[in-house]
Amino acid sequence: MARFFADEDFDAEIGSALARLGHDLDGVAHRGLGNTGTTDDAVLALASGEKRILLTHNRRHFVRLHRLAPHHAGIVVCSQRGQPEEMAGTIDRILYEHGSFTGRLVRVNLGDQAVE
Repeated sequence: MARFFADEDFDAEIGSALARLGHDLDGVAHRGLGNTGTTDDAVLALASGEKRILLTHNRRHFVRLHRLAPHHAGIVVCSQRGQPEEMAGTIDRILYEHGSFTGRLVRVNLGDQAVE
């Protein structure tokens, strides 16, 4: 089981599918931080401080943050296209294969994934 933290733009259906797979899910929406101007840096710091893997669709900002500060609990940037169950299953499988996302950026697209 992994601990995830969903950014405010992350698809709730993918998050729910991850929870059904046995993962612990929290996020910006659960904390009442949506639409409050919380910066991406602050969201990543919050997730990392709690040793949670950040889930987002916001590739551009979080790829940049990963490169600037790679000491985090992990970042998953995920396509918004595709079936939520399939996307969650891919994230779960990659986690199982790699054991940890600490300090890693994981990109999940339709039929394609990469771990940096």
